[in-house]
Amino acid sequence: MKDYVFIGWSRNRELAIEVKKILDKKGFICVIGGVYEDNPYDVRTRKGTVNETINFQMNHCDQAIMLFQKLDDNLSISGNLIYELGYINAQYNFIDASTKLHIFRIDITQADDNLFPSDLHGIWGTNISSLNKTTSDIAEEIADEFINNQKQIKKKNKFDILNNHHFVEYEMKKHLDNPSMSDYDFAQDILVYLQSAFCYQEQSDMKQKMESFKANIVEKGIESKELMWSVDYAILTLTLFCLTIPNEDSMQLSMNGVTYRRLYNNYISISESIIDKFQDSLQGDELSNLRFTNDFCEQNHFEALLIGQMQEHVTYLILVYLLSGEMDSPEKKKYSQTG
Repeated sequence: MKDYVFIGWSRNRELAIEVKKILDKKGFICVIGGVYEDNPYDVRTRKGTVNETINFQMNHCDQAIMLFQKLDDNLSISGNLIYELGYINAQYNFIDASTKLHIFRIDITQADDNLFPSDLHGIWGTNISSLNKTTSDIAEEIADEFINNQKQIKKKNKFDILNNHHFVEYEMKKHLDNPSMSDYDFAQDILVYLQSAFCYQEQSDMKQKMESFKANIVEKGIESKELMWSVDYAILTLTLFCLTIPNEDSMQLSMNGVTYRRLYNNYISISESIIDKFQDSLQGDELSNLRFTNDFCEQNHFEALLIGQMQEHVTYLILVYLLSGEMDSPEKKKYSQTG
C-alpha cells in the first residue's frame, strides 16, 4: 500500500512527527494534521482557516492515525481531535472505518472514558503506556501496530471497477477537490478503468474524459507521480485503442512507422521513470525485460500492475505494426524481437 495517512494528534506533536518519519520510510505518505513544513507538497498549502486546512488534508488521505492523549491539565481530551475523528469516520463506509481508522489511546484507561462523549465510550483502539519509554519507543510501537493492521484492509475487487467503470468518471470530476480515496488508490482504479474501454467500446469517449482530467491536474498543480503515470499511460493506451478499431470495409489493422515510433517511445518514457525510481528493486533495464518479485508486487501494487499492462500493450502495438505490411524482412525480424 502507498496510502496517504492523516495523523491527528493532541498535546505531543513530536510523537506524530516521529510516527510520520517511520512510516514514510515504509512507503506510506504521512500528513501531520495542521501546518507542518515537511508535509507532502500537495497538502501543505495553508487554507483560509486551520479548520479548512485540516479538512483539506483529511479529504486527501486514505487512512488515519488518531493519537489520543490527555491534555496538560490531565483532565480533558482535545475537542479538535474528537471532531477530526468524527469527520474521518464519516468519510469511510463502515467496513473501511473499521480497518483504515487507527486509534491509539496513550496513557488513557477505561477509567478515563468519561473524558469522551458518551457515544465514544468503549471506542475501539490500541492502549499504549508511555511508562519508561521515549517518544521514539512509543512511535515505533504505534508504527508496528499500524503496519500489522494493514493485513485487515480488504483489497478492492478489480472486476467491480470494470463493471462499474462510470464510478471512475464520477471520481474524476470530484477527486481533485473532494477525493474519496488517495491519489495512489485512484491511479490503480484508472488502470482498470481504461481496460473497460474495449469491453464497452467507449475508447474515444474515455480518451476525451481522461484528457480533460489531466488538464485539470495540470491547472491545479497537483504533484503525484503515480497519478500522472496512470493518466499519461491511460491516454496513450486509449489512443492506441482508438487507432486500432477495425473499419467497416476491412478487419485488417494497420499502422504507419511514424505513429508506431511515437507511441512506442511514449511507452518507453513512462517505463524509464518507473525504472529510475525503483532501479534497486526491479530486474531488467528496459520495459521488455522488466521483472519484479512477489514482495515488490505486494509493496508496490500500482507499479507492478502498470508495468504488466504496459508490457502487454507494447506487445500489442508491435504486433499491429508487424501486420501493417510496411516493413521489409530485416525490419520485421528486428521488431519481432523487441517485445
